Amino acid sequence: MDDTIELIYNYPKQYNKKHWRTFEASSDLFAGFRVDINITKIDTLDDIVIKFVDKLKRVLELNNFTVLLEEFNRKKYHIHNNTLENILTSDNEDIFYVCDHC
Repeated sequence: MDDTIELIYNYPKQYNKKHWRTFEASSDLFAGFRVDINITKIDTLDDIVIKFVDKLKRVLELNNFTVLLEEFNRKKYHIHNNTLENILTSDNEDIFYVCDHC
């Protein structure tokens, strides 16, 4: 996936920071998990959630966290309190939250 920054390994490519935003889990179980997403490759809030969830799932699978994967699969993920426009026009230092507990 070239539209998320790999947090597990060193990211070898240079990238333009102004096109990336940080998304963090708002979750009792996954709090603190972060993914940087290239906002030039998204069209909806659901696109962001899909990329975030895919990355979280991949980390859990790569580390064989089977119990956490079961919990992960029970959750519904979404972004609230922000619009796509807010995210696209925000500063690249801003952090947005992907919630799983509403």
